[in-house]
Amino acid sequence: MMKKIYDTAVKARCHIQVSLERVFKCGVGICAACVIGPYLVCHDGPVFSEVELSAMPEFGHMRRDLSGKKVPLTAGH
Repeated sequence: MMKKIYDTAVKARCHIQVSLERVFKCGVGICAACVIGPYLVCHDGPVFSEVELSAMPEFGHMRRDLSGKKVPLTAGH
């Protein structure tokens, strides 16, 4: 859903901020379980601008399971 909102905002040239969710293990950026692109959601987020979202290649394509492993998004997610 956030990816569609991002795509719509970029198309309309709107500035947006999106709050992303990840499972936080340590909460201070040590374990890197919440990494997305060059950012740690627990340390650098959870709110990101459209400029930051554009630097996240896995945004809208991958998620992380509870262990932190990358999992492709399916139609149900």
